[in-house]
Amino acid sequence: MQITAIEIYKYSIPMHPFTIATGTMHFAQNIFIRVQTDAGITGVGECSAFPMIVGETQNTCFEMAKDFAQLWKGKDALDIESRMQELHLFTAGNSTAKSAFDMALYDIAAKHQQQPLYVFLGGKKKPLETDLTIGIHTATEMAEQAKDFIRRGVRIQRSAVRIGGLYRKASYLDTLAAAYAETGDFESAIKYEQQAIAAQTKFDKLSDGDGALNTYRQHRPFRTHPAKES
Repeated sequence: MQITAIEIYKYSIPMHPFTIATGTMHFAQNIFIRVQTDAGITGVGECSAFPMIVGETQNTCFEMAKDFAQLWKGKDALDIESRMQELHLFTAGNSTAKSAFDMALYDIAAKHQQQPLYVFLGGKKKPLETDLTIGIHTATEMAEQAKDFIRRGVRIQRSAVRIGGLYRKASYLDTLAAAYAETGDFESAIKYEQQAIAAQTKFDKLSDGDGALNTYRQHRPFRTHPAKES
């Protein structure tokens, strides 16, 4: 089954500014591809660049996708291993862009076998639940967003500060602790405040880490300013 053409689309999805430890995203930087074959089967793939994490942007993914498309034209769409090896030999890294092409080939292979993709991959049908990640704001704003997500039925939440915890910044961990306290999870608040105190440096010191920690142990939020009435 030969690849006859590959269409590449760039599209940005506006989003509420999403901040993590390494920067802020104002829109989802997506690339969508459609791989066409001489058998009339079309496979689709998508990737979303996150430059602060993987070093790829929407523009770099778009340019690499154009090169990948030229490499694959006239090649066997069902030989997934060989097609991906061609991309790896062509360029190191660029995993985000490559993922869209990988996805499209598996879409074609599953359609060729007249199977849903999860069956083709040997999986079983089961409910899947993902999470919503809360970006870095003030502790009160993060807590209010968490409460809003819960009201809307979201059961699994993560904090971008927690993801950013890999950077071990005291100020980020302190904010995370305060946000947990605002939602009533004082066990987590104590845990992350202790980590914040330990992570302090002369360039990243807390204003009152010990005071916050003692307050959380009393099962009370720690607020440097009075909370606004809702």
